[in-house]
Amino acid sequence: MATSTATFNKLKIYAEKQEKIPSGWALDKNGNETNVPSSVLSLLPLGGYKGFGLSKALENFCLF
Repeated sequence: MATSTATFNKLKIYAEKQEKIPSGWALDKNGNETNVPSSVLSLLPLGGYKGFGLSKALENFCLF
């Protein structure tokens, strides 16, 4: 299960097609929102700040 808006494989597809990704999917190395697949450092969580809680809970379950 991906708790992010998109998966890194989907970003690879956009990069291969040389297309921009939709806004709200990813951040670059400076923490700014980006539409360029090659500059993505981090994916944003599904559902905004509420999705962050879901991803954090899932991560905690996986650690134990």
